[in-house]
Amino acid sequence: MKTLFAFALLFTLVQQQCDLSKMTADQIQAKTTEGIRPYFPQAVVIVAPKAQAIIALTCSKNIGHEMVLQIARQMPQQPQVQQLRLLRFLSYKRLVLEFDHEAISLEVDRNLQPFMMGIPNQAKYEQDYSRTCGF
Repeated sequence: MKTLFAFALLFTLVQQQCDLSKMTADQIQAKTTEGIRPYFPQAVVIVAPKAQAIIALTCSKNIGHEMVLQIARQMPQQPQVQQLRLLRFLSYKRLVLEFDHEAISLEVDRNLQPFMMGIPNQAKYEQDYSRTCGF
């Protein structure tokens, strides 16, 4: 399934040959967007330095809970996941992959184990997701 490879593409920024410590937020956003767009053509990437997070909204609809869980289960098996430790050098501690109803987070401090993020206000989350994605 091609969506299982989407997360591998998010890590394009950590696979670059350039000096990661010198990348700006705009460069990180551009590289992450470049990596995810072949799999999620409408994806929107937000780099949030204050939150120490890189957020990728897939801008996909109806992926389904089971598929999102499968992506989360497959992530630890991807060799690119371990390369996320390099995010620490960019002062980022979290990478979030958002879907229309839920999100997966990888945190450097949690040994890169993916977990399903709790969404405290589901209606607002879905409204913000739709607005950001232009639905």
